[in-house]
Amino acid sequence: MGSATKIVVSGLNITAFPHPKGIYEEILKQSADVDIHLGGSDFAKITAPEIIPDTSVAKGRICVWTEIAKDGDWFNKIKNDKASDDDKKKIYIPENIAPNYRYFFYAMDLVDHILIFESKTENNHSFGHKRAVFFFGELFGRLPTGGPSVDVTVIPEEGSVDVILNMPRLKRLKIHLTKPNPEDVSDDFARVMNKMNLQNAKSWNQELVKETKVEKLLPDLETKTLAYIAETNGFVEGQSSDGIKESTQEHPKCVTVRVEENGSSIQKFLSTLAVFASVAKSIRRN
Repeated sequence: MGSATKIVVSGLNITAFPHPKGIYEEILKQSADVDIHLGGSDFAKITAPEIIPDTSVAKGRICVWTEIAKDGDWFNKIKNDKASDDDKKKIYIPENIAPNYRYFFYAMDLVDHILIFESKTENNHSFGHKRAVFFFGELFGRLPTGGPSVDVTVIPEEGSVDVILNMPRLKRLKIHLTKPNPEDVSDDFARVMNKMNLQNAKSWNQELVKETKVEKLLPDLETKTLAYIAETNGFVEGQSSDGIKESTQEHPKCVTVRVEENGSSIQKFLSTLAVFASVAKSIRRN
């Protein structure tokens, strides 16, 4: 029996305003080959999206590499000291070549506006959900002037908001809501989006802190509705009187799939898109 490897997949909800037809394919095309500094010496970019025939799915790669500061100090491992100017003259690295390359598949359902990415590859390379939110947030924030405003939210584990709302001795509840996608047409989503539009609001923050002499917060129906919408459009955070903290941002939905020897990791990866779309749709219907 052949050996198998595993990949781990995570997901993001992407929303864009204005929202003309074809906007998600367009923002991926405009974002391709834009270098983003991830921190330290790491940089990343996405390749141009490829539309899978007869589907509404675009796929590509997140390419990550290390930039070397050629003009900085270098280390001479033999002398255990800073490399001399003569040492550095021997260094030649072509401008188009960079070390420590690794890549991660991404795919986006252009109708459901769900983007999935490999958070761990067959080679055990990692691209965590926090890094992904930062990367795509920065990437879409660099769209040409006059382009859409784009929000990026990690898709959390099912029930993450319920865990927060039901925390014993819930002391503080924070809801950060970004504008839901116009196509998410449940009554609650539409009502909240209309209210934000009427006030020219891009986001909505609400924070509740319990009274001193009571045991816990008791969020009402409206507060719970905002929390459920923020589950995939922003984030929800809770803190108990015991100092316990929970956040939807800290509990990303992760799907692990096995890739059999000689199997196709890209096909296994793409098969998880339906899982994340189902989770997001289920949350939107709440």
